[in-house]
Amino acid sequence: MTHRSLSMFALVLALVMAGSPNGSAQPTATPYELNAILPLTGTFAFFGQASQKTMSLVEERVNATGGIHGRPLHITFLDDQSSPQLDVQYANGLIAKKTAVILGPAVTATCAAVAPLVAAAGPLMFCISPYINTGSYVYVTAGTALDNAIVVLRYYKERGYKRFAMLNSTDASGAALDKAFEDAFALPQFASLSLTAHQHFSPADQSVAAQMSVIKSSAPQVLISWTVGSPFSTVIRGIHDSGLDIPLVANGANMTIAQIAQLASIAPKELDFLTIPAAVTGSAVEPRIAKVQRDLDAMFERAGLKVDGGYANGYDMTILVMDALRKTPPDPTAAQLQTYFSHLHDFPGANAIYDFRFGQRGSGQNGFELARFNASKNDFEPISKPGGSPLP
Repeated sequence: MTHRSLSMFALVLALVMAGSPNGSAQPTATPYELNAILPLTGTFAFFGQASQKTMSLVEERVNATGGIHGRPLHITFLDDQSSPQLDVQYANGLIAKKTAVILGPAVTATCAAVAPLVAAAGPLMFCISPYINTGSYVYVTAGTALDNAIVVLRYYKERGYKRFAMLNSTDASGAALDKAFEDAFALPQFASLSLTAHQHFSPADQSVAAQMSVIKSSAPQVLISWTVGSPFSTVIRGIHDSGLDIPLVANGANMTIAQIAQLASIAPKELDFLTIPAAVTGSAVEPRIAKVQRDLDAMFERAGLKVDGGYANGYDMTILVMDALRKTPPDPTAAQLQTYFSHLHDFPGANAIYDFRFGQRGSGQNGFELARFNASKNDFEPISKPGGSPLP
């Protein structure tokens, strides 16, 4: 190579390196298009928007580290407006395009609408809500609804509580956990516990005063309520107005600081959530999980944000899909991704060490813990170990 050729080569290399962080070349080929179906508006917008931010930050990190087989990643966000009907429309369009994988949908009802459509041949779907039946091309990164209920009851039983009441909404998430808690209370390990009142309300209801009257008269020690978004606010107001002063345990999907801060003045003194370890600082997890959590926290710190339950819920499924896209052939089919996941194990995420060899969930009870909102710190803190046993 001549001196002139060497100079030109050096100039081109310098220009390439100058345009990328840490000297790593940025992908410049045709983008790899990945679709995410999320509720960016409507009842569950607070949750969908948080998941969108997480996925966007992962997208930036992927592109800063070489993209997908040298191609820049581009995530297209489809707003289902919290409507299962729109999810069906989007899913049918993606199926027609032979899309390999979908991030989302986010909540139980929207996931349940899409699951039968993708079950036979794909695309592979990662639902954020764990409260659906997995199998075939339907994946989640958390344990079952029954696992949720067992972890909750284990925590309060080990703290000495015995009398419980339930107030659940009649939507898909509420119904799934309603049945799961009934099944959990029936397990021999919880024979010493009793359900003193079991009430329901419609997500459209503006008041739960009647239900709270029944619950209060039954003298429970803990109230379980599994609803998300606006109905959760209705429950908080109902507890406050009734004067009932007992712990409330709720769905961790409500763990966004912005939402809880708005309710803090009327919330119970003990406001607990079943959540995932990545949603709170200081979880008692093993070192490999703790490292992934630090990576997640650092990513959000660079964006000027703090991780909470809304942001954390979609993280592990997103990094799992990125890993799969990088390790399977370019433009993989749904079947190729399914084969990859059927062998994947010992994969550390921010919430669990994942193993998909025996099903499409990847983790179980140890992927959940309980956390409490600390109003004085305007933050959440862990109150149990993964699996539910109380912290010392």
